[in-house]
Amino acid sequence: MKFRLSVRLAAVAGLVSVMLFLVVRNLVPGGEMTVTTDLLVPVPFVSEPKPGERLEAASGAGSGGGVTMRSGPIYLDLKPPGGFDTVTMVVRYRNESGRALELGGMTSASLRQFDVRPAENGLLDGLAWERVSSGNLTLWQREGHHISLDDFYANPPERSRLAVLGTTASGIPYRHPGYGPLGGRWEATVSLRGQHRLLTYVRGETLDITFTVQDMNRSSGPDPVAVTVCAEGGSEPLARTVLGDDGNVGDDQRSSPLRTVSVSAAGLPEGPYVIGFDATDDVFIRHLKSSQGLLSFAGRVYLGDFIGYSDDVTPVTVWSDGRRFRVETPHDDGRQVLTVDGRQLDVSEPLVSHAVSVSPSGHIPFPIVSPKRNVIIETDGTISLTAGSWFNPLPFQVSRSVTESELDERGIDYVLAGYRTPDSDGGVKVATAEFQADTLDRTPDGSWRFAVMSQDLGESDGQIRLDSVSFVLRRTGGIRGLRNGWQALLKGFGEEEASDPAVSCLQRRNLGEFPE
Repeated sequence: MKFRLSVRLAAVAGLVSVMLFLVVRNLVPGGEMTVTTDLLVPVPFVSEPKPGERLEAASGAGSGGGVTMRSGPIYLDLKPPGGFDTVTMVVRYRNESGRALELGGMTSASLRQFDVRPAENGLLDGLAWERVSSGNLTLWQREGHHISLDDFYANPPERSRLAVLGTTASGIPYRHPGYGPLGGRWEATVSLRGQHRLLTYVRGETLDITFTVQDMNRSSGPDPVAVTVCAEGGSEPLARTVLGDDGNVGDDQRSSPLRTVSVSAAGLPEGPYVIGFDATDDVFIRHLKSSQGLLSFAGRVYLGDFIGYSDDVTPVTVWSDGRRFRVETPHDDGRQVLTVDGRQLDVSEPLVSHAVSVSPSGHIPFPIVSPKRNVIIETDGTISLTAGSWFNPLPFQVSRSVTESELDERGIDYVLAGYRTPDSDGGVKVATAEFQADTLDRTPDGSWRFAVMSQDLGESDGQIRLDSVSFVLRRTGGIRGLRNGWQALLKGFGEEEASDPAVSCLQRRNLGEFPE
């Protein structure tokens, strides 16, 4: 009897100890914890960086560990031990190349979509303009007309004098002169592949658009489609429609029947709106129908091929106001010579970016002709399917290649950025980015996924050395914090499905890959 009682007491004590351990681990007394990795030695809660082939161990005198990025992006998965409200990513690094660095948090696993934040920008760091900051926003101004960001928003300049980075021009209104409702519907047969951001304008009419889509099933995995409407510069979805996968998650290249997905929103105030079309590159838009007379693509369009759909491949003309263009084809069949505002651009190699700069001297928008399609066109302007539907309500975006002389040439007097110059600690730079936990999606094993990226890395001798990456997880106090911790603890005993939260229309980026 005593022996059985002792065994039971020992079992109860063991169970209580395990429960106490789980409670402490998940509730995190104090509401804050930090996890740091040097990207070489495994640490709890954080995965190894992947893909590993993009990194090599740092070498040289005084290297002190860390890794060198050979290309990017690289990904780290963080499995949080409990419920938290925010996670701050802190990257210590050396960047002798001076290349722009970005940090991102995954907002949709199914759509491979990330919220990307600028972490280092050489132009803004060296810009000798006056600065005012508030929270995560900084305003650079050629002349100190505004003493604060509140003053800037109370007396905003025209959008033509404003450039942005990592934020929007929300709060600075845009009105399209002479706009009137179309009074009907237009439609177009197209071949557009994967994710796109469309801009439109509403004044007294219902916003509605219908996409006819086809899943070509060239890569394994589900291919849902999400269409979201946001106010330009806003983050809250005004309307959202999701179309599930066609039922074929294989890579057998069997195309699905044509299906439609529509979104509409009535009673909208006058102004520009963003329509986010989120899908993998397996999904093609075959037809568009809308009642909006103005419709442009924000900075990028993927002119898809017709393989498996049609043998009638004809040249296509789109229209733009951009000055810089980067064009890439993913296939040998996409080799071609494009015409950009009368200038020829030879896309001679697949999977290689081909660039051209133009100085429009004639009418805007100007034509871009692709004889074979099957190309990705990126620009610092907007792109439309017809000259009559083109417009550009967006402020100038500060890309990694913009110079101060270009700001002068464009008449830019203000730069508004969700960015602050990284701190420096003995030659090591420290960049941070904070993410709200409820905007982050999870991988199938319940982890948050983060990215470190520097575009063009690997195209020259430039390199970035990462000394460490830290994640600072914080939870608000009181009942809410306890509730979040208990919910995370209880979820730990069962399977948790990854969420698919609604995302901001313009500031999210599909990185085009999803490493296992």
